[in-house]
Amino acid sequence: MRWLSFVFVLTFSVLALVVPIVRLRLRHGAWGIARPRDPVHRAMVQALISAVALFFVWSVCVGLLPSDALHIWSAPPIVTPIGAGLGVLGLLIVVVAQLGMGASWRIGVSDERTGLVTNGLFAHVRHPIYSGLFVMLGAIVLLTPSPWTVMGALWLGSLLALQARLEEAHLIRVYGDSFGSWAEQTGRFFPGLGRLERT
Repeated sequence: MRWLSFVFVLTFSVLALVVPIVRLRLRHGAWGIARPRDPVHRAMVQALISAVALFFVWSVCVGLLPSDALHIWSAPPIVTPIGAGLGVLGLLIVVVAQLGMGASWRIGVSDERTGLVTNGLFAHVRHPIYSGLFVMLGAIVLLTPSPWTVMGALWLGSLLALQARLEEAHLIRVYGDSFGSWAEQTGRFFPGLGRLERT
């Protein structure tokens, strides 16, 4: 069942990266890949892409190498179906959130004013795509528990948290009170948690 991590990472790559880029291009004529001028934003996008690529490499190694070579811990049998369920749930959250963004979906912080999305999953959390990614990270750790997946999940989770804050600073500049009012009512990654507090 270790191959499930590869299936999830591959499925994520297709459904959450390739399909939205192609869909946005065909429907709206945009590529959806932001080219931020700010060096911090550019560095964050590169770091996130590198992290996803490393998880892909990890999932390939899991399929090709023995568990002891990768220091994968043994776990009770119930852990695998829980991890698989979380993987499906996380991917579903990501795909539904991306569909809900419509023409506003972008990879990275874009200077283009595409519209503030506050309905659907965004009525409950400000970053549902990242929420789904957090769930998927938990799934990968459960499917292939090891020091590498734990450290990788913590690293990518930290990058997502930083990226969310960069995006929110940008959205405050672009949308002002519209963003602030919405952010006061919705959690950052989970409903009710991390609401924006304005002074």
